[in-house]
Amino acid sequence: MIARSTAFTYKGKPLDVKQIGKELGVRYALEGSAQYSGSKVRVTAQFIDAETGAHLWADQFDADRSNLLEMQDEIVVRLSRALLFQYVAVDIARVNRTRPGNLDAEDLAIRCIADLIAGPAGWATAPGLCDRALQIDPRNVLALSLSAEMIIIPVILAQSDDPIAATRRADELASRALAIDPNFDYAHVVKAWILMAQNRHEEAIVEGERGLALNPSNVQGYLVIGVANNFLCRPDRVVEAIDKAIRLSPRDPSLGSFYEVKAEAYFVMRQDANTIEWIRRSTATVHQIIDPYAALMLAAASALSGQQAEAGEAIKAYLADSRAKSRTISQFQKQQLAMADNPRWLAYNERFAEGLRKAGLPE
Repeated sequence: MIARSTAFTYKGKPLDVKQIGKELGVRYALEGSAQYSGSKVRVTAQFIDAETGAHLWADQFDADRSNLLEMQDEIVVRLSRALLFQYVAVDIARVNRTRPGNLDAEDLAIRCIADLIAGPAGWATAPGLCDRALQIDPRNVLALSLSAEMIIIPVILAQSDDPIAATRRADELASRALAIDPNFDYAHVVKAWILMAQNRHEEAIVEGERGLALNPSNVQGYLVIGVANNFLCRPDRVVEAIDKAIRLSPRDPSLGSFYEVKAEAYFVMRQDANTIEWIRRSTATVHQIIDPYAALMLAAASALSGQQAEAGEAIKAYLADSRAKSRTISQFQKQQLAMADNPRWLAYNERFAEGLRKAGLPE
């Protein structure tokens, strides 16, 4: 990445992107402009291949400039997050074109990200890509962090075959990543998930905040803060964190997860209709698939609000899902209560179990 002070030396000069790319030795360039109208500003950005001059991506971002510094920070975060996913797609295409049979550890780790972004079609192959990356380079912090995250998320969703062993393995991988690079923001976010599995939610929030301090565009930090506050049954804080993530990255591949976490905040508040609405919004996002935890929430909220047919369909879909490891209420509750034991969480889970019972999940 070239410093903006260097980039500014080209301002107003009649040079094309390919020439700038050669002079600075950069592969991609970001070009943009700003238009102002009253209290509003619209920033238009284009991502360009500096080797060919091809325009790879373009978008526009609208913001309120009543608070100029906050507006600038928000636009930078939104641009950074959007470009991250564009870079992954573009660089994978470049590697496939230029050296398809000679992938290094970083290439494989980036492919793992792409498979996770792609949705269900890529979820089965993503772990293997990170395994291959770590065989090539056991110190690749991206592959270590991704591997840890893929192991710990089923624990957080109360859908692990062996949550104790999974948490231990994920902690080992994340700790290795942080020992190699203590400033890798993504590893701090993954560590937050692990701390939640260990019933250490306040510490998880600190880790999420640390990840955001290192990289404000990593809105996964807001996601882990939201989930940790759900475990602590502080729904107002959940909604605040998730709404900020959605505002900063409105087209994020994790949008469905943001909606699901917000759905649980409403479930904690006993607002079953809102719970159902936000789970439905989650399934309407790009991946269009409901994860096992969301299916159980949908079943319980539907049953508690008297929608028995919908509750029964949700339980049927849940039990047919190969990812669903908790096949009974007791199995589910055992994992839920191992991750949090504060009185509000216990009361919430009693109501959750009541809904699952009414929906037809076996005891």
